[in-house]
Amino acid sequence: MCGKGWRGCHEDGTTTFGSTTLTVKNYADMFVWKINKFGNHAWAVQSQSEDEAGGYDIATDKKGNSYVCGWFWDAPATFGTTTLSSMGKDDVFVAKLDYTGAFKWARAGYGAGSNICFGVALGPKNRVHVSGEFEQHLTVGALTLTSPTVSKLGEDEDMFVWTMPTTK
Repeated sequence: MCGKGWRGCHEDGTTTFGSTTLTVKNYADMFVWKINKFGNHAWAVQSQSEDEAGGYDIATDKKGNSYVCGWFWDAPATFGTTTLSSMGKDDVFVAKLDYTGAFKWARAGYGAGSNICFGVALGPKNRVHVSGEFEQHLTVGALTLTSPTVSKLGEDEDMFVWTMPTTK
């Protein structure tokens, strides 16, 4: 298993959480495991990636919804019924799950370089705030960020903060 803190992805084969068994399609998939207030298994879900995906952070709201962010690598990744296409190395994702573990939406930030989301937090007025780093360029919706320190080797990273509503 990989990730930090809450264990954001699993590699090769199957992993069982309570009564739920998750199987990795290729190399690694992101998962979310909910434990109830008594410490018992409630549910577990995963993304499905054509290559690999991992989660870095998770936040929950008062209604029991979860917001997870992370990365997916060089191939499409599916979160429930939403498939995100990859545009290069690591692309950024943020996804919302409801209190039952159903994916409600997923969004991506794309770029040719390595882009990784490291943090997700909930703010006032039903806003989700995502932070991370990008290399060279990052496109989120109609907005493209360009690193002012793009080197010929393409190994310079810059920070981003992405804010969106909690609803789709």
